Amino acid sequence: MLSPKSKGVIYRLLCEATLSWSVICHFALILVWKVSRLIYTNSGLAILAVAANAVHKLWKWQRTDNNSTGKATAIVIPQLWQPTSGILMTNDVSGANPEDAVPCFALSKNDSYVMSASGGKISLFNMTTLKTMTTFMAPPPATTFLAFHPQDNNIIAIGMEDSSIQIYNVRVDEVKTKLKGHHKRITGLAFSNLLNVLVSSGADSQLCVWNTNGWEKQTSKHLQIPAGRVVVPLVDTRVQFH
Repeated sequence: MLSPKSKGVIYRLLCEATLSWSVICHFALILVWKVSRLIYTNSGLAILAVAANAVHKLWKWQRTDNNSTGKATAIVIPQLWQPTSGILMTNDVSGANPEDAVPCFALSKNDSYVMSASGGKISLFNMTTLKTMTTFMAPPPATTFLAFHPQDNNIIAIGMEDSSIQIYNVRVDEVKTKLKGHHKRITGLAFSNLLNVLVSSGADSQLCVWNTNGWEKQTSKHLQIPAGRVVVPLVDTRVQFH
């Protein structure tokens, strides 16, 4: 016989599993197109996704009796959020081949803006209104990764299909410098606020470290596959700071 306490624990676990499955089903019903990228907002209050059709979706957790903080949880289903205007955040895809496109996006530190691309121009969206503020940098080369500078929302690092990294100032619409060190397309970019560096990864299995003061390359390292491991095709290297 199970004690009342044990029964309560089992009931709670079953409820959590059921609600988690409900969240998955909730997303599946809304997203008809394949999800290309999916991230939590920096505040932990929402989930942002971009689908293969270049359309973004935003889900927000609401404050409820079961979720007093309003932050991400498997206990409560987040709600799809759209302004009354019905505007959808949609990337430019003119001149892009959907099969070759590498969708990517990045959120500013305060979650006010999202920079996104789906093979065409880069789009800058306002996260409050979901309106497109501007588009820039038409391919070729296509954008393959994006990262906001942690101390200045106007500065972004743009990884390109041609293996270069462009440091771009949104405010003045100008490429400040171009970083060259990889030999294949850029697959990841991550800024470190403490170390004042940008770390990049590429399809060439190389990691590069760039000083963000003068943008010189400090060092680089080729990743080695351990003996006995099989190389998996179509797998990209990513970099991230915690």
